[in-house]
Formats: sequence, structure tokens, C-alpha cells
Amino acid sequence: MYRLKRKTVSILVVLAMLAALLIPAAMPAAAATTSQTDSVPNIVQPYYGQLTTIKINGLSISGTDQIQVVLPSGVNFITGTFSDGTNSYNSVPFSVYGGAVSETVTQTLSTPMVGDAIWTPQYIPDSQQVPNGVSLISVDTLQPQLLAFTVKSNGNGNGGYVRINMPVSVTSAASGPIQAIVQDNTTAVTAGKVTIGNAVTGGTVTTLTTTATVAQNSSDNVSFLINENSAGALGQGGGEIHIDLPSHFTWATPQITLAGGFPAGAVTSSVTTNSSGNSRMVLQVVKPSKGTPGSILVNTKISADYNAPTGDITATFGGTDPGFTATTATVGTCGDYNVTTTQGNVPTIYDGQTGQTVGTFTIAESVKNTLITGRSLSLTLPGGVRWTESNLPIPVVQTGSAQLLNPTLSSDRQTVTYEIQNSGGSATTFQFQQGEVDVDSTVTPGTLSVSISGSGVNQTVDIAKIASPVTATATGSIPDVTIGRPAQNGSDFTITEAAAGAIMANYGNGKNQAYLDIIAPSGVTFASIPTIKVTSGDLNLSPSGATLTDYNGVLNSRISIPVSNGSNTASTITVSNVKLNIDNTVGVGPVSLVLGGSALVDPSTLMVKDSNGNLIPTGTRLVNGSYVASVEVANCNTSITTGTGGTGTGGTAVFTIGNTSYTVNGRTYTMDVAPYTQNGRTFVPLRYAAMALGVNPDNILYQSGVVTVIKGSTVVQMTLGSYSMRINGADITMDVPVNTVNGRTMLPLRWLGMALGATFNWNAGTQTVTVSNQ
Repeated sequence: MYRLKRKTVSILVVLAMLAALLIPAAMPAAAATTSQTDSVPNIVQPYYGQLTTIKINGLSISGTDQIQVVLPSGVNFITGTFSDGTNSYNSVPFSVYGGAVSETVTQTLSTPMVGDAIWTPQYIPDSQQVPNGVSLISVDTLQPQLLAFTVKSNGNGNGGYVRINMPVSVTSAASGPIQAIVQDNTTAVTAGKVTIGNAVTGGTVTTLTTTATVAQNSSDNVSFLINENSAGALGQGGGEIHIDLPSHFTWATPQITLAGGFPAGAVTSSVTTNSSGNSRMVLQVVKPSKGTPGSILVNTKISADYNAPTGDITATFGGTDPGFTATTATVGTCGDYNVTTTQGNVPTIYDGQTGQTVGTFTIAESVKNTLITGRSLSLTLPGGVRWTESNLPIPVVQTGSAQLLNPTLSSDRQTVTYEIQNSGGSATTFQFQQGEVDVDSTVTPGTLSVSISGSGVNQTVDIAKIASPVTATATGSIPDVTIGRPAQNGSDFTITEAAAGAIMANYGNGKNQAYLDIIAPSGVTFASIPTIKVTSGDLNLSPSGATLTDYNGVLNSRISIPVSNGSNTASTITVSNVKLNIDNTVGVGPVSLVLGGSALVDPSTLMVKDSNGNLIPTGTRLVNGSYVASVEVANCNTSITTGTGGTGTGGTAVFTIGNTSYTVNGRTYTMDVAPYTQNGRTFVPLRYAAMALGVNPDNILYQSGVVTVIKGSTVVQMTLGSYSMRINGADITMDVPVNTVNGRTMLPLRWLGMALGATFNWNAGTQTVTVSNQ
């Protein structure tokens, strides 16, 4: 029986052990999580204030548990009495709350610190679980870098909630995240690190919002913004912000505008001098920002004295406030009172055309008030170029405050003048746009510049390139021609447009038909209309409508070709089968045709030149006689001669009344005006008569109505319309005056012959006069 009982007891013990193994042991609930309840602030050392709050959620314990918070090196809990370098403070005991309380009763560290009290770490019950599942028993340790406190379960089945505020001093922490270690004696809290702040270097960022532009003995506005990287960065531990200018520049009293976490009156300011005697602005933060980073906007002026150097004005930002980031910045520039001009696009425009757009250009003040209100600024073109009245240059303000208003145009249209208004606010840059000009055919191709003057300005800027609208080039060899012979061959040539549309189909706002003129020089006429053909491009001419007309009263001296349509592609015209009549007045050398007419020279231009290169008076506006290009088509190599080669040593000439043909030593020549009789005297063209008498053509001179003929030592002078003849300074009275016919000077042959030592023979039957020059 005993053995049976003993055996039974043994079995029960084994079963009990097995049962114990099968029954699960009591395990702790899931560990509570740790997090921050607020955003992580950036702080600049030294820092005294609140970092983010640590929050432990879902704390579930049975019995008690000790929780520890460990701070890193250089970060300390604020306990007891301490000083931030400026003020002293006393902490209050760790606060204990019991029962169901709201987080709204949380007492936090004031930033900036107010009064003589701040709050040490606190325990706050969970407002989301009422009643809270845990409560505080005791604060076990509160050392600079360690907080340990014990909590217990309230036995109500709710989870616990613990919030720990973090008032700290940060004086020597490593840059970067500030991490506290949170742990407990059991596994109720997930042990680990929690980031409660970030230690950053450079507590402020300084930004220029406006810069000053000054000249000697002037001032201008400047403003800059100082932004904290974190709340409380400035004003901790005292100190000042110093902003120093270089010599010859001074600050005005600043105006301070605060924003962000700064309370009213948080910053004081003054202006003084530094140890070098230079102007210094002093800012001091007497009430640090709280909650959010603060910003300081400074509005002031910089003044330059008479000796201020030109160039950038660099200020030095520094001082003794440990939270301020030292820097340098360009707060303005100092310059001379002047303007700079800059050319924009430089288009090509053409001689003889109107309403042509010139390039843009800018005028920029180096400093404000260079252009002074009440004064004027003028733009002047060179001779032969005029502003188009309906499209004067428009001064568009690019930057600054000044304006150029009320343009007026001079009577010759070469100068446009603007009134200067509203200067002085800031340096101004103008861009002149959409200006148009009229260019006379007299203007030499090249660069067109405009002169800028007024209000102390005297500069020039290029606004266009002037070119001939066409060029003309001989395409073959240059043939020789002889005076006194008709229908002699000239070279073929081409006329090439400089650009599409250079040869105009209409002028005068498109209301008038334009003509391309080919004009012969004095003494040369066309024997026929040459062959005219467009050989490239899409210019549309009407060669069949070409006419042979007079120029300056000389028949057949001009070919006028109507232009049907201007070109869209630059075109080339070929002119061939050129036939020229060369009279006896043409001198030895090149024979050139010129190109003009209303297709090349707009009649509204004010000055043109004739085919001999002479300016035509403005009032006549003989635009069809103006030209813009020329081409050599022949070379005259034979001049009229006397019996001894034209040196005046002998010869016989015969003139016939009413006949343009005459002979010299038996050879026949042609005049453009026939001899005639008047009051019993025979009148012949001066040039032909003088050359027949042995006078070199170069010694026949015309000036202001006075004709001078020189042969050897004899000088003969006659005045148009006058009866007087002067021979070597002695005056002789003729019985008939000197006349003109069709532009030719006609004089009594006998009087000229007697002055030059010639003899005469009149044949009434043949109406001829024979002059012998022995």
C-alpha cells in the first residue's frame, strides 16, 4: 500500500510539472512606442530653452516601472538656479499630475524666458484615456543629463500615456541631430533614441532686399533682412550685431521692422563709429524670439562724401551676438554722374529712302539724378538724315523712375528733344525703340550714329548702316569713245538690289508710280533705249514702258523705266545694247551713267544731287535728277583739237548760222546749240568757239555767272548779261551782251576772237564765219 501511494504521488508530481510546462507563463504586453509630439527645432549654441516634447504612447504595466531619459554630451537639463549669460533663473520642482487632466494644462518653458521661473521636465497624464492607465509615483533622479522617474499601473485596464517636456541648455553639443535615449527597467517601453533638436551652425541668414546707388555727395536707400535659422538664435547671452561701412560712406538712422517670433521692442538700433572711425550700425536683440524664428528688416540710407571711391560698397556684418552669422555683402555701388549708351541691333538702311527703322539703343544712368528733372535730352542726326516726324524714337523705361516725355522736333528734323521728369527715385535705363529716319541721296554710305546731349550728357551710339539701295557694275570691257560722234557703243552693265524691295514700285504712301532712271552725264545723250531685262529675282519692271526723256533741258539724256512691283527676292537687272552720243564738250576720261529716279530716291527726301554731283537746292526737289549709284560704261580718249593739237598755235574753224555742225581744220564736229545772229553779231557756244581758237578745255572756267578763258598769257573774262569784257584786267565795252541758250553760254564770236588774236571772214551767201588762229 505504501509503495502504491508513493508511486501515485510521483505520478501526480510529474503531471503537475507537465501541466506547468504546458500552461503559458504571464508575458508583458506589447512595448509602448516613443515619439516626438512637436516639430524638431533647429538651434544655435549656446541655447537655453525648450526642445521637442517626448511622448510615450500605450504604456501598459502591471506593478511599477522606472523610465529613464539620458541626454547626450553638451546638453543638460535645466535644474536649480542657472544663468544664460545675461539673466539668472530658478527652476521649479518636477510637476506631478494625478487624475484625469487635459494636456491643455501643460506648463511649458517660455521662450524667451519670462520672469525668474522656468519649468523642469513634467509628467502629463494621457488625455485620450480617462482615467489614465498609469500614474507617477516619484521622481528618482534629476541630474544634468539624466531624468529617472517611476510610474505604476492604476489597475483600470487602460494604457498609459507619458509626456516629458525638455527644457535644456545646449552649449557644446556636436552639430547635427540632438538625440535623447529613452529606456525603462522592464520591456514596457521600446528603448531607443529620440531626436529632440538639431544643432546648426550659423544662426542667421542676411539678405539684401534693395541696394543703394550713389555718387559723390549723394545718398540712396538700402534695405536688408536678417532671418534667424531657429527661434531664440539671437539675443542669447547678450551681445550686439555690428554692420560696418568702408570709409567715406555713412549710415542713416535705421528703421526696424520685426516679424516672426520677435515681440514688440525686441531689437534696439543706433549708429556710431568703429575703432577705425568708419560708420557702424549697431543692432541688439533684447527680447529673443519664441515659438518661431524671427526676422529683422532694416531700412536705411547710405551717404557718400565728396571723396567716396567709385565701385561696389561692401559692408561687414559681425559683432558679439553669438547667434549671429558673420558675413560681408555688397550694399550698393558708387559711381560718377554719367550715362552709358549701348547699341542694339544695327539694321541696314538706304540712301534716298524715307520711313526707315533704325536700331534700338539704351541710355543708362550710372547713378540716379544724372538726368535731372526739368532739363532735356536731345538726339541729333548728322546732315542729310532726318527723323520721320510720325515715328520718333520711343524711350521705354527698362528700370528706374525717370521719364522722357513730350518730344519736340527741330525745324530741320535732325534733332528730337525730350523733357526729363520724375528723376531721383532710382537710376534709370531707357531703351529707345521704333525710331524711323529719312535719308537723303547725298549721304555717303557708312555707319549712322546719333549724338546724345543734354543734362551733362555728350555721347554717340551707332543706330544703322547706310548703304546704296543698288550697285551697278559693267559686265564687259570698257570701250573707248570719241567726242563729236553719235551712237557709240557703251558697256553692258548690271543693276543689283542690296536687298529685297530696295527698288520701290511706289512712293508717297504707295500712291505714286515710281520710275527707275538711268541718266547720262553732261555732253552725253542716249541714241536709243537699251535692252533692259530682270535676270534674277522677282522684281517686275515694264521695259516696254521705258521712255527716253530730257534731263535739265537736254533731250534724250535720261531713260525712265516704270516699276510694276517691288521684289520679294533681291533682284538683278541687266542693261545691254547701250548706244551713246558724245558731243565735243566731253573731256578725256571715264563716261559714267548714274542711277536714280523715284524708284530709288523718295521725293519726300529734302536734299538730292544731280548727275554731275551738284547739290540741288531744297526748294526745287528735282528728285528725278538725283542718283544713288553710278557705273562707268565708256572712256573718252579724244578731245577736239586745233590745227596744232589744241595748243593754240594755229588753225582754222568754220561755223554756219543755224547749223550745229562745224569744222576745225577740215574735220567735222557737232555742237548741241547752233550759232545765231543778233544785232548784227554772230553768237556761238563759248566752249566750242574757245576750243576752236586753241583754248585748252581745262582753261575755260565758269563761276557765279562769270566766264573766264585763258590762252597763254591772255586772260579774258565776261559776265552773263553784261556788255563788259575784261582782258588782262582792262575793261572793254562790247556792243552786245553775253547770253545763254538751253544752258549754253553764247557770246559774240568777233569780240572773243579779237581778244585772242584771231582773224575773221564772213560769207553772207553761205551764212558762214571763218576764224583763223595764227
